[in-house]
Amino acid sequence: MPRRSSSRARSSARGWRATHALEVLVISSFLRGLSVRDVEAALEEAFETPVVSKSTVSRICADRRERYHVWCDRRLDEHDLVDLFLDAVYLKLRPDDAPAEGVLVAWGVTLAGGKVLLGLQVGSRVSYDDWLDFGRDLLARGARPPALLIADGAPGL
Repeated sequence: MPRRSSSRARSSARGWRATHALEVLVISSFLRGLSVRDVEAALEEAFETPVVSKSTVSRICADRRERYHVWCDRRLDEHDLVDLFLDAVYLKLRPDDAPAEGVLVAWGVTLAGGKVLLGLQVGSRVSYDDWLDFGRDLLARGARPPALLIADGAPGL
């Protein structure tokens, strides 16, 4: 049985510890399109022994989802923004042949020179409504207007 590597480790039904490294494997597999059962089977095949159960995989995914939602809802008023960079990137969010989806991104540079990822939201770079919704969310969470706004010509802005 592997040693517990951190106080955040969770015991699985089979006595293994869900360490950070194992959580990364589970999430990476899940993001590549494997089902919960496939993740369980792939890890069992790789380690030649049952490593995690379907319920453990589900719990790990639920925990990450909850942490993401907490991050998305966090207050932004603690950041003294000088610059605000707005951009959209297109990512393959699904493993099938679906087209890449737009993700709106807001980066801030603080008065102290630190970089802060302020927000992420699925949306189109050409959609005025998506950018408006994204901006309203940043303001609702307390983002202060920056001295300089930088965007690369997104038609929706």
